[in-house]
Amino acid sequence: MYFYFITILLLFVPVFLEILFPKLTAKPLYKNLLIIFAVGICILELGFRWETGTDWKQYIRHFYTQNLSTPLVNNENGYEPGYNLIVSCVKFAISDYTFFLLVHATLFFLLLQKTYRYFTPYFFVAIVIFYATFMGTWGANRQFLAAAFGLLSVFYLYEKKLWAYFLCILIAFQFHTSSILLISFVFLTKKLDSRLMILAVALSLMVGYTQLPFKIFTFFGSFSDYSAFKVKQYLDIAAHDSKPISTLGFLKRITIFTFFFILRERILKLQPKFTLIFNIYFLSLCFYLIFAKTLTVMISRGSFYFNIFEPVLLSYVFYLLKSKKMILITACLFLIYSLVVVNRSIGVYPDLFVPYKTLFFNSDYHRNMH
Repeated sequence: MYFYFITILLLFVPVFLEILFPKLTAKPLYKNLLIIFAVGICILELGFRWETGTDWKQYIRHFYTQNLSTPLVNNENGYEPGYNLIVSCVKFAISDYTFFLLVHATLFFLLLQKTYRYFTPYFFVAIVIFYATFMGTWGANRQFLAAAFGLLSVFYLYEKKLWAYFLCILIAFQFHTSSILLISFVFLTKKLDSRLMILAVALSLMVGYTQLPFKIFTFFGSFSDYSAFKVKQYLDIAAHDSKPISTLGFLKRITIFTFFFILRERILKLQPKFTLIFNIYFLSLCFYLIFAKTLTVMISRGSFYFNIFEPVLLSYVFYLLKSKKMILITACLFLIYSLVVVNRSIGVYPDLFVPYKTLFFNSDYHRNMH
C-alpha cells in the first residue's frame, strides 16, 4: 500500500509547485515538464505492472492466443473487434505483453490529459484524484480504451463538432459495448432546470428500490443474439458479484452533487465548461441510484464513463478560493482525501494490488490471480 501512497505524494509535487511558484510553473517549458512528470508516472505504473490489477489472467491469455491471421476476432472470449485489432497490431510488432501494456497506458493517458487539460486549469489536481479513485479498476483494459475515446468525444461535443463526437463513440464501442452510454452526453450541454434535477434524483432513488431496472436490462437481450450474449455476461457477473453498494460511496456522491448544485451559479460565472461536467456527474448519480440495489455490475461497468469526469468536477473547487493560504489548505485536504480514496479503491481487491508487482521489483512475489 505504501507504493500507492508514495505515488500520490509524487503526483502532488506539481500541485504544490503551482501554488507556491505560480509565475515559474506558468511558463510553458516548466508547465510541460511537470505534465510529462505526472503523466509519465501514471504511464509507467500502469504499463509496467505485472500480475497486478483486475482481469489479469483473461487479458494476458487473450494477448498470447490472439491469432494474427484473424485480427478482428478472438473466438475464445468474444471481445470487441477494436480490442482484438489493437492487440494484433502490437503483437505483430512485438509479441510481448508488457510492451502492449505500455502502448495501452500511453494511449489512455495521452487522451485523458488532453481532455482534462481542456476542461480544467487544475490538471494536476484532477489527475491525482483520478489515480486515487480509479486505481482499483486498473486492469480493465478494454474499458480503459473505450473511456479514453469517451473522454475525447466529450471534448468534441463541447467544441460542437458532432461528427467527431459520434466518431469517437463509434471507436469506443469497438473496445467495449457499454460505451454506447456516451450517446446520452449529447443531451447534457445545456444548463438543466434545478427542479428537474432534484425530481430526477428522487425518481432514480425510488426506481432503484424496484425490480424495474433488472427487467429493462434483460429486455435488451431480446434484440439480437449478440445483445443476448452480452446481457447474459453481465447477469452472470452480477450473480457472482453481488456485493452491496458502500454507504460511504453513496454519501460521497450525494455530498459532491449537493455541494456543486448549491454553488453552480458561482462556478458557472468563472468556468462555462462547468455545465457539461456537472450534468455528466448528475447523470452519473441517477445511474448509480437506479442500479444500486439490483445490478451493481452496471455501476462498475456503465458509470465508469460518467465517473471519469469526477476529478475534473472536484478540481473546480479551486475556482471558489481567493487567498494562497486557502488554496494551500484545500490542496492538503485533497491530498488526505486522495490517500483515503486510494486505500478504499484498492480495498475491494487488496490481494490483486498489494504489493504492487512489476518486472523490476517484487517480481518473486507469488500472487493468486482471479
